[in-house]
Amino acid sequence: MKDKAITLGMFLLLSVAGWATIVGFPLPASAASNTQGTGACQCVTYVVNKLFGGPRPSIPGHNWDTAAEMATPLYWGNKAVVGETKLRNRSNTAQRGDIIIMQPDAVVYVWNPQTDQLIEVSNIGDGAGHVGVVAEAEYSNDWGGWLILMRSANWSSNWAVTLLSDGACDNVTDSVVFVPNGDAVSFWRRTDSVTQAQPARACIPPPVQYDPPNGRSFAPLGTIFRWQTNYQLQPNEVFDVMAWPENGTPTKIGTTRDKLLAVEFFQWAFAGRTGNFYWIVRIRDTNGTDLTCDGAPFLMTLGERSQPPAPSAAQPSQPQSPSTSQPNLPPRPGGICFYGCNAAGQCFWDCQ
Repeated sequence: MKDKAITLGMFLLLSVAGWATIVGFPLPASAASNTQGTGACQCVTYVVNKLFGGPRPSIPGHNWDTAAEMATPLYWGNKAVVGETKLRNRSNTAQRGDIIIMQPDAVVYVWNPQTDQLIEVSNIGDGAGHVGVVAEAEYSNDWGGWLILMRSANWSSNWAVTLLSDGACDNVTDSVVFVPNGDAVSFWRRTDSVTQAQPARACIPPPVQYDPPNGRSFAPLGTIFRWQTNYQLQPNEVFDVMAWPENGTPTKIGTTRDKLLAVEFFQWAFAGRTGNFYWIVRIRDTNGTDLTCDGAPFLMTLGERSQPPAPSAAQPSQPQSPSTSQPNLPPRPGGICFYGCNAAGQCFWDCQ
């Protein structure tokens, strides 16, 4: 097993009256134990005893001896194996009560409460994988993955924020695990919780545009649309930037998970058109559902773009140097930049 120390970084760790709080869920600050268990359990044994009261029936080619073998609909979607009322589907997100299964080739990061560090862990379960129960879950947009409070057996006690006995198992731990996005770790959710009708979701306040400023006029070369929002995108959500000409239909001009979008106007959906345009940013999920409350669009005016004179037959055209065609062009800053002029004749670089 490979261990690599990584500082806790984004995870807020506060010690208050003997308790630690990590991004929203409370944990005991030090390991505690009791001795009611009768022995050590494998992770598979602990989970199947908790869920089903004992091992599951085998099917041809599958004995369900390892966690890695359980990460399939052949197990969780099979009534003959888990029973009609215990079916589960694989979920793209994590929440309390899900089953978490790590494949042997997964790479995860486990918080070591003794050093306040995240430790990289690979070769999960010495090639057998690992299975546990999700006690709490929170997604990190900054790191691109799930922060999980996992309860399981046969997971190193050095990583335990709580060490306890549960049923017949006296080697059960609660531990904090960061799971990067990917397919090597899966989450399995009760079918009834997946299919249960969800209450109507309140709309999300729209992102607030700030650049280009509302009412700005400039040459139709290009710009960088920027906005801000306190809302954290979920893994299945994106920003759609919508634009349309006056009296036109809102049209998607780009999709991103960043808070900016660079657009070249000679390539966008309204290439060659000038006049008044409006733009707004919406939040959409991967099912195509617009999640955003109504917001106010920003106005921008694209002026006419000057064209160089056509070359005469007697005088072949020669490439013009920047100093000839744009004598007052200021030095180009770094980054993604567009150069344009507004209606007042003021010219400038627009850079990320």
